[in-house]
Amino acid sequence: MIALLKDGSALDTLESVRMAYNGYIFGETVVYNPWSVLSFLASDDRRTRGYWVSISANELIRDLLVHHALDVEDDIAILLEGGAIEQRLDENVAFDQLPGSPRALFALLVFSGYLRAEAVEAGTTHVPAYRLSIPNDEVREVYISTFRDWMEERLSGQGASSRRLVRALLSGDVTAFEEQLRAFVVNVLSYHEARRLGPEEVYHGFVAGLLATLEPDYEVRSSRESGEGRPDVLVRPRQPGKPGVVLEMKVARGGQTPEQALEERLSQIAHRDYTAELRAAGASPVHALAVAFSGKQVAVRAAAGVSR
Repeated sequence: MIALLKDGSALDTLESVRMAYNGYIFGETVVYNPWSVLSFLASDDRRTRGYWVSISANELIRDLLVHHALDVEDDIAILLEGGAIEQRLDENVAFDQLPGSPRALFALLVFSGYLRAEAVEAGTTHVPAYRLSIPNDEVREVYISTFRDWMEERLSGQGASSRRLVRALLSGDVTAFEEQLRAFVVNVLSYHEARRLGPEEVYHGFVAGLLATLEPDYEVRSSRESGEGRPDVLVRPRQPGKPGVVLEMKVARGGQTPEQALEERLSQIAHRDYTAELRAAGASPVHALAVAFSGKQVAVRAAAGVSR
């Protein structure tokens, strides 16, 4: 690759080309997407774009990701954060299995080049296990745009919009954010009512959509472990001087009221100083919001004395 870029007088673009087009595995060799690299070198402005994904037929991939959105949202969030997931892949996938099987979806994503697969120890099963990750930025944009559109569709069903939701979140506007988030929850629960999804699935789906909506200006991290002293969702600007947000989410259960759930999360934000990382990163202002779910009801409250 160095020689190719050098011959094309584009050696200074090596890092951006690597991030955009490298990452595919053939045998034990990691390779670049040749079509995208050659298209990049043939372009007039030498800007990295989605050359391969723009000519490939993405409709089936997008449709299946949307269809399985609330089944795979936690996995997609991990992938969008730059992490990896472990899956066992069936190498004999029939097309009629795709709508009903998330595992078949992941097999399709691997075989069509939308996920990188590294073999891990199979254990006692004959179905091989793989560590899956998004290979590069070009492919990552497919996931981002798909979940961005999915979130916009869920919000628009109730007359809301992802733009208004994000604006309310980053400005710490509790009333507007509560209204927009409620529209998302109501539409998702209604849309998937037959599947009896609970609030946890809904808010994990919201996090996956938020990851897509706030790219590339913000890094969104979600904590899936409990008791680790980390906030549920951290929205961190990639540049100092932009707003940052901590979100703590709680499902009211066992007779707990939404108000009690909010108080619990607000106390946790204060006690564990969840905004410290955002302050250290130069985020300004910093907002800390607690969110309580109870069925289709959503309540939001800001932590006192945090926004600055």
